[in-house]
Amino acid sequence: MDAAGGMGNEVVFVLTENNVHEGGRARDPLEVYLNVDGTKAVYLGDLPILCLTDDGEEIGMRCSGTKIKNFRSKPVTALGKWLLLRCRALPGDEVHARWEDDTRGGILRLSYVRKYASPGLDEKSVQQRRLERELELALIDRLKAQGCPVIHRQARVLGDDGRLVGVIDVLTPDAIYEVKSRLTREVMYEGVGQLMVYQAGQGGGPPLRLVLLGRETRETASLIPVLARIGVEVDAWPE
Repeated sequence: MDAAGGMGNEVVFVLTENNVHEGGRARDPLEVYLNVDGTKAVYLGDLPILCLTDDGEEIGMRCSGTKIKNFRSKPVTALGKWLLLRCRALPGDEVHARWEDDTRGGILRLSYVRKYASPGLDEKSVQQRRLERELELALIDRLKAQGCPVIHRQARVLGDDGRLVGVIDVLTPDAIYEVKSRLTREVMYEGVGQLMVYQAGQGGGPPLRLVLLGRETRETASLIPVLARIGVEVDAWPE
């Protein structure tokens, strides 16, 4: 890669405020794009691209636009789900894109890099996001095997002003699931708060079961009966 983040082994996109919170016409809050200059356009080309995120999600993307191109996903929310929901990206953070060969031909690998995080923390974050994604998919497989329909994965919760206030990892007709990589005390406290907000955001109708799911730790067992008293179930999976 050259100093400008252009042609070479990879290209680097620096996220701007408009990339992650695009203005103009009314848009889906997860509609995110990356800026493409002439050098990046040559690197990416004009054809549809199969991208693989650092936590294992496949996303279809393509350059679009006229004079200044944008790099967008299809569906338009796929990139936003990765960056905003899983990575919690902010302006100034980076997306590194690198062409690699695989059995299907060329694939573009996307890595998220925090602006102020050390490489060690970035790697830990990737591992956490990958595990949470794997747990979500395993949960969905289990629910389907039990005959329980899954309404949404990554279901958005909007505030009264229409802004995004959170995302339900897995939503079924009778339950809200919040998935965490490891159920430490701090993480469980965070998850309970999220579940409460998501329950309130569902509006009318009967309350749904609130389920916190993740890999158990030595701190998990003591909190299970306490959380049960406030209506939160804990689904602890063995390490």
